[in-house]
Amino acid sequence: MTMNKLITTQDLMQLMPFILMLAMPVILLIIIAIKRNHLFTWLFTLATFAAVLVTVITNFNQAPLNIALLTVDKFSLLYTGVFAIVGLVITLLSHDYLEKTSDHKEEFYLLLVFATLGSSLMVASNNFVSLFLSLEVLSVSLYSMIAYLRNQDRAIEAGLKYLVLAAMSSAVLLFGIALVYFETGVFSYTLIGTKLGQIGFTPYMVAGFAMIIAGAGFKLSVVPFHWWTSDVYQGANSPVTSFIATVSKGGMVGGMIRMFTLINGLENHSVVLVLTVIAAASMFVGNILALQQNNLKRLLAYSSIAHLGYILIAFISFGNGGTQAATFYLVAYFATTLGAFGIISLLSTPEGEAENISFYKGLYWRKPVLAAFMTLVMFSLAGIPLTSGFVGKFFVATSGVKADLWVLLFFLAVNSVIGVYYYLRVVVMMFSNKDNSPETIQCGKGISSGLIALVFIALMIVYLGVYPSGIMDLIQKSIIN
Repeated sequence: MTMNKLITTQDLMQLMPFILMLAMPVILLIIIAIKRNHLFTWLFTLATFAAVLVTVITNFNQAPLNIALLTVDKFSLLYTGVFAIVGLVITLLSHDYLEKTSDHKEEFYLLLVFATLGSSLMVASNNFVSLFLSLEVLSVSLYSMIAYLRNQDRAIEAGLKYLVLAAMSSAVLLFGIALVYFETGVFSYTLIGTKLGQIGFTPYMVAGFAMIIAGAGFKLSVVPFHWWTSDVYQGANSPVTSFIATVSKGGMVGGMIRMFTLINGLENHSVVLVLTVIAAASMFVGNILALQQNNLKRLLAYSSIAHLGYILIAFISFGNGGTQAATFYLVAYFATTLGAFGIISLLSTPEGEAENISFYKGLYWRKPVLAAFMTLVMFSLAGIPLTSGFVGKFFVATSGVKADLWVLLFFLAVNSVIGVYYYLRVVVMMFSNKDNSPETIQCGKGISSGLIALVFIALMIVYLGVYPSGIMDLIQKSIIN
């Protein structure tokens, strides 16, 4: 579709998932200005994400739409649909949490939808301009979401840290884009790929892509761009942390998959070498630091670094089923991460979050259902068979074998063993004797919406672990050619 062609009704329908996420915050701002009502805002947000999911399903089999700086195809719709489901789950978990901790609750939901829009547009971007603008939409929303509980000092501190470091990483990314533009004269991924085929990776191109990888690495929190992760995970409230760990990173992964596919960036050995070093360092640093944590949110923060290292193995494998493996691993990781932070949210009180691992000592004897959910989540993160985490690692390993990435696969095996230790440590703590266990934070009562979200997550973890072919077939149909 060319720029001067009129947009048809069919085009608007294909753009409807993004239009809904753009319109919802505007409508909600007007409603909030008239009258605040947490329940109505919460229901309106759930309806918005449900409508986005319906439009994604409706348009999934339509022909790809190239309009301006975006490509709306099966790949972008798949990621948008996954983000909408995650948004629904986070919204379900947020209601009771905000009731306990925040005086002004309504603005949180419009920030959540706006941030989801930014991640979705990153995956749909076919141009560096739209990629950067989408990243800023996401980042600006996250600044406010992280510091949303303004009466908590650590939330303000985490928000400021993320603001400063994200601004620096955006500057690095923008400088890298400028270098690529200086050498090629274009922003379009496809045209850049054509130029690369003619001139190859010149010094300016190498420097430019190195900066782009650095900027993306910050958003993905891979080594050596991971220093913000633990402080921000701990400082932000649990629903926001779950969003950072899932949708925020998923948008960048999807955006990088589209970019490197269209520019054939992984055909350059220097790029592959850099990504290989980052993947290996992320696996080891993430797991070793996670071993030392007594705070569950910090443990999950460092483990997320390792999991992104696993995803990079699939990313490097690329044409050997790597794109499918990376996407499936993301979906599996989303489910487990949402489960972990969902349980933390339900157990948290106005006095503090249930983030200290010692708090979970004897949880089975106090909250057996939540302990069972947490056990399933930890098993999945550790890669125990019959869970989504195991199947995700299997697909990553399979793509690595096809690409002959034997060194990275050895690192994957070693780090998976390390991860089992600290994940099962949490499980052992929950089933240990409740005597002498700390009771500084009392278990909060879970509301029906939160429990519904956890049941859905548990079903997804088991479903993906037992019958992964369904989602893999869907992913296979969505691959960018």
